[in-house]
Amino acid sequence: MKRPTGKPKAKVKAKTKTGKPAAKPKARPAAKPKARPAASQPLKLKLLADYRQIHLLDGAGKGDLTEAWTAQATDDRVASAKTIIGIGAERDEQVLVTAIPLAAAPGDDADKFDHVTEASLAVASGQLVIMGCTDYLPDAKRLALKPGSYRVRSSHTGLAKGPEKIRLQIWPAAKSQPTVVK
Repeated sequence: MKRPTGKPKAKVKAKTKTGKPAAKPKARPAAKPKARPAASQPLKLKLLADYRQIHLLDGAGKGDLTEAWTAQATDDRVASAKTIIGIGAERDEQVLVTAIPLAAAPGDDADKFDHVTEASLAVASGQLVIMGCTDYLPDAKRLALKPGSYRVRSSHTGLAKGPEKIRLQIWPAAKSQPTVVK
């Protein structure tokens, strides 16, 4: 019986038919989260409105609302920067969110809701992330959208008694300032 010498055995390199060393297999890049294609079907979510807010942002994951959450934005329940929108919630709890991608601006039905706002953002990556403000970005739900500028109408119900429900209507539009519709 042979005693181990403590030296590792030399690795034999694989060779191709021509006798040349085989190429090393390429490492696969990390999988990107899949975006749900924009369709007539709404995306229904239950999100934790931690710090009383939810976020919509470009799939590249870059956006900062630090300067956008002014006292007025907090009262209006909407803050926006170039690639991100913060939607204010009534309470720090689970909210039911329905995101609806549209081809054009929707009709006005603000009278059916407690509070309605609009804001704009750029979606350069082709993915719109919808998440609670402390959710883990790689796990957040996404909608596939054509790269461009979008307007989001956020319509709230259940502010007085809960549960709060937020309908998000998303359509292509030129950038404009956040607005309180109702």
